[in-house]
Amino acid sequence: MLIQIPRQNLAILLGIILTPIALWALIKSQDNSLTQWQESTAFPELIEQAIQENYSNPTLADPAKIKLLKIQVKNQKQPIFFIAFPPELCGIGGCLVAGYIRNHQAQYRPIFKSLLPTQGLLPQIETLPNNWKNEQPCISITTTGLAQESVSTRFDYCYNGSEFALVNQFKLEGNTHVKPAR
Repeated sequence: MLIQIPRQNLAILLGIILTPIALWALIKSQDNSLTQWQESTAFPELIEQAIQENYSNPTLADPAKIKLLKIQVKNQKQPIFFIAFPPELCGIGGCLVAGYIRNHQAQYRPIFKSLLPTQGLLPQIETLPNNWKNEQPCISITTTGLAQESVSTRFDYCYNGSEFALVNQFKLEGNTHVKPAR
């Protein structure tokens, strides 16, 4: 038994079905470059440089415990490598998160360094849309503290030509999907 649907109703039905699919595809095409933190073994020269630049006693840093996040920021030719140092190296001001970009001499140049209140948790880093702040590449970093699991802090940074500078900071209510560094 076939159901007869008038052409006008069929067009409306197809529109209702295809609209959410088209919206989903549009949202997915706006890639935020959010990727997963990984072991830092793929870029040993970058990790060694970061340890030497950021610690007075580099022998305390265990490269195997350092996490790496590679993201492609809009309007940037080179990807940015973010490094999260392990909880053992965190201080009272927070945990160091550093961002590096490869320059023309195949060396890494620091473009982001901040002590963030991560308390040993890996922050969530994602790119913001191109038009968010004067067409400059911008990133959002969200951290969650251990003592306040329901409160997160979001930091927005935009590239000013030489580094990422803080442009906005605010508290978020509710949990985020920040993963433990251990």
